[in-house]
Amino acid sequence: PMRGLNKSHMGKFGKFLGLVTVESFTSSAIGLSVGSLVSSPEAANALGPAVMVIFIVFGGYYCNPENVPLAFRWIPRVSLIKHGFEGLAANEFRGLSFETKLPTDVATGEQALQRIGFGESTVPKCLAGRGR
Repeated sequence: PMRGLNKSHMGKFGKFLGLVTVESFTSSAIGLSVGSLVSSPEAANALGPAVMVIFIVFGGYYCNPENVPLAFRWIPRVSLIKHGFEGLAANEFRGLSFETKLPTDVATGEQALQRIGFGESTVPKCLAGRGR
């Protein structure tokens, strides 16, 4: 359907659309929560991006969850970005195989997920994590 996405079956595309939709709803809920915690729209506009940047940094793309310092281990667990990225990665990479040229190359999607710390991830686990 979309250029470059895994086209093995339409179920993966449906999961992709579902994950992106849930991500959108969750982001809106975080925005409303931040807005309700402060007294003015200006303060909400200042605090909202700061919260999202923290979620993005600890979301699994820039920082592997296994390498997060102990004091900050709670942030990836509550990060809406982490659960969305992890679910999308699991949906896209599970079942793939890649051409390899070197012995150190990643040969399967499962190996790619393991390398970024999402080896045990599945779409239902990510959706359940978002619900916590």
